[in-house]
Order: sequence, then C-alpha cells, then structure tokens
Amino acid sequence: MSSKFELRPGETVPFRSDVSNIQSLTNIFEGQCVVTNLRRIFRWVGKQFPAEQAEPRQTSQKKMLPMLLITACLAGCSSRPESGDIQKELSKVYDCPILELSDVKKVDGAENGKFYDVAFTHAVSIKGGADTAAKLFADWSRLDTGNQWDPVTLKILPQSCTAAAPLILLETMHAQADESFKTHPDRGPVPVSIKAQGQGRMAKTESGWHFIEMPALGTGEIVTANATYPRFKADVATSTNSTSEARRMVGKVRAGNTDSCLEVPVSGDSKCYTLPGESEVTTRIFSACQDGDMCAITGQFDDKNEKLIQFSKAEKVAP
Repeated sequence: MSSKFELRPGETVPFRSDVSNIQSLTNIFEGQCVVTNLRRIFRWVGKQFPAEQAEPRQTSQKKMLPMLLITACLAGCSSRPESGDIQKELSKVYDCPILELSDVKKVDGAENGKFYDVAFTHAVSIKGGADTAAKLFADWSRLDTGNQWDPVTLKILPQSCTAAAPLILLETMHAQADESFKTHPDRGPVPVSIKAQGQGRMAKTESGWHFIEMPALGTGEIVTANATYPRFKADVATSTNSTSEARRMVGKVRAGNTDSCLEVPVSGDSKCYTLPGESEVTTRIFSACQDGDMCAITGQFDDKNEKLIQFSKAEKVAP
C-alpha cells in the first residue's frame, strides 16, 4: 500500500498484499489490498475502494466489484504451498499409467529466499491391486535375461514408466516380489504399494506453485497383499520350438557324471533340459543350486531337443 494509507486510532492490519494472484483473471496489473479490524480497502490504477466493517451487507452495485476483488485477493493470496500444490506436481513426476498416486500430505515447510522448501509424504500403488502386481512382477522375473543392453523394463512397462521416479519405485517393489517368489512359488505376499516421503523446493508463478527441480524422493514401507503367482512351467507346455526368446523355467536339478539337466514337469509328465557343459556356466548354475534342489533358470531353451542353449542366471527356489 502507498504511504498515503494511514491507520486510524486503534486500527490494526492483520492482512496486506498485492493483487498478483488475480492478474491472470483480470486486466489489473498493479494494485494492493489491506484488511484491518475496521475496514477493507482495495486500490488500483489510482482509484481506492474502501468498505467499512459497520456497513450493512446490502451494499450498492457500485461497491460490488471492489468487494468481489477484495474477496478474490483474500482467497487467492497463498503465501505457501499446501498438500494440493504438491500433489499436482507429484502427478507429473509419477506420470505412469500403471501407478496411482494418493495420500499426499505436506508435513513441513520453510521459506528459503524467493523459494519455499517442503517435506511431504505420499503413497504410490499398482493399479489393479495384488493380482495385477503379481502378473507384472512374475513376467518381469521370467523375461529378465540380465542383459543391460536389452532391459526387460522396456518390454513390459509403458515408456513413461521408465522415467527415473516411477522406475526406481517399481524396481524396489519387483526386488521384494522376486524374493517372495523364491519362498512362496504358488501364492504369497506381493508388493502393491509403497508409502514414500520426499523433499523439494518450490517457486510461485502465475500458474501456481511448482518444483524448481526434481524433488528428492525416498521409499519407505512396502505394503503387500496375497496373490497367486503365474506358474512359469506353463510356458513349456505352450511354447514353440523357437529359441529366440529368453524364458525362466522352474524345475529340479539332476546332476550326472557326464551331463546334468533341469527336470521340468509338463502336463503330468516331465522334460529334462540338458544343461550346457561349459565349465563357467556349470559353475554359475551349481553355485546357486545343488543336485536335487528346485531351481529357476533363465535363458534360451530348445524344446525340441530338450536343452538349455543360452544361460543367463540361476536361482534356488522353495520346493
């Protein structure tokens, strides 16, 4: 407010601001409003519109515009970001169609010069719940060849989900799901959401509050729900003779004097896929699984000749 504004005896000013928040709604570019315990004053382009507290509610039409503008000024002058502002920004960070953002809550904040630092909590869930999550993570494990130049995430995830924030969260959930597969091969707990926290620096613009850079995000408690896992052995019964696609097969390791194989049940019968004879591959397989162990082996299998022709990794699983 200009220096011409003078307080009356006993008058206090609990609120004072400019009108930058309503510039996008009107053609007003310069203005100020002051609210005291006795009156409300709105001033722009040299004109002043006072309203006494004691005046009756039925004001004249002449005073309706300034009163509406004062109300807009009071309602819109947000001096700090709130949970809703943070949620709008996080929805851009987690722009992934298989994820759902919820429970965004601002827990702390402080001014930092022209910016505002905030701390917040939030939750991110797999859309579709436990069954959808089980299928996603089971396919992830089944198709993962360990080849960094051909990551499985590009095959099973929408492109927007491979951005840093959603991918880190999904990888964290998949790692826990993978451990669950080993101890609960048929049905067990699968990650469905993560309760996370974060910190960021925000700036106020004409369109609202925005993060000025990527906020620091941390994963917290992983929430699980029971689901039935897809059986990897079904791939053997329905597959063709093609050996171009890597698969994950679960079976019992049979060690022999000259050859070893992975015995996989198929439609009431079984197939025993001969394991490669190369010493390096054999060492890697038997460092994870011993004779008689249930083992999950990922690689390329020749169904017709019943042999493993390209090995990626081996994991011991619960019988």
